[in-house]
Order: sequence, then C-alpha cells, then structure tokens
Amino acid sequence: MSNQYHFVVAFDDEDGGWRIDVDGFPSAFPDGTIYNNKTREWEFAETRKGYSTPEEQLAEQLNKTLDDLNFKLKTGDN
Repeated sequence: MSNQYHFVVAFDDEDGGWRIDVDGFPSAFPDGTIYNNKTREWEFAETRKGYSTPEEQLAEQLNKTLDDLNFKLKTGDN
C-alpha cells in the first residue's frame, strides 16, 4: 500500500446525523490528509498530481454511506 487516505467524520448533535467534517481536517491533519508510505510524508490532496481520482471517489462513496446511515437513524429503518 503506497498511500493512506484520512477523513474526519463527525456527528452533528443539532441534526442528529453523521458527516465528513471538512472544517476539522486542518486541525486534525495540519500536514495533509494523505500519508505516503513510500516517502513517509503527509500530503495535501490538492497538491497531488491527479488528486481528483481516488480521494474524490472515496469521499463520494463515504458521503453516500453516511447519507444512508443518517436516513436509517432518522426513520428508524434498520
């Protein structure tokens, strides 16, 4: 494995749902959200060549999963 992708997921007490916490990234990962195992350095997605592919695909899928979970939490549909 050459890269590890890190996300901050937070629970919102006001709406009772889970979400990717974009605002929490800088404090949780000040040196970037991607750990490159080859270079042993942290990187920011925005500065990587071709960054839109794996990071955005994973974020999109994670958002869909969180949306499904939030729907189930609100409707009681387990």
